[in-house]
Amino acid sequence: MIRLLLILLAFGLPVQLSAFAAEDAAPAEPPPQGETSPQEAPQEEDIPPPVLIEADQVESKGNDFEFIGNVIVKQGSTRIDCDRMEGKFEMVEQVDPETEEKVRRKQIVYLVASGNVLIADPETKRLAICDRARYDLKEDTIVLTGTEERRPSVTEAGITTEADEIVLPRGEGNILYKGRPLITVSGDALARARPRAEKKEDEEPK
Repeated sequence: MIRLLLILLAFGLPVQLSAFAAEDAAPAEPPPQGETSPQEAPQEEDIPPPVLIEADQVESKGNDFEFIGNVIVKQGSTRIDCDRMEGKFEMVEQVDPETEEKVRRKQIVYLVASGNVLIADPETKRLAICDRARYDLKEDTIVLTGTEERRPSVTEAGITTEADEIVLPRGEGNILYKGRPLITVSGDALARARPRAEKKEDEEPK
């Protein structure tokens, strides 16, 4: 498998890739004696986890790239499986947080997964299935779409909801269902809800 590690710094921060070097980036000056450099003490809570993409084949032309065959994408607890994934870079001018100088770097704008897309996140216990998923790294959301015969769906806690379009936040957050949402509740979910409903009725004053 071809493996490419993409260090994605979302929310407008620079993206640095070993295969796509930053352009015109000024080297960071060493910190004064007795001080710690930002690289030695990174603010982990401000840095998104890296994205790891695996595939049988990868093609690139200019700022466009595509992964083909048995594609697996991982970022934090989120995993995306699909047949193909394409994406696009753009050149952005930003202020280097270390040197406070303006530099131009390549930044990933979006990733689009297609063909038997499966998105799983053990932390949120969500499972999404669709034909196409567009991951907007700036907004940190995934938009799921499909066809009339196979609409996108999200399963959570035994409840499956499908719609014409689903906006799925990465991590915690409310899911937005657009266009004729249909909810299916599994027997296990009903069994878990029944004792809670009966307990609530017993606690209510007569």
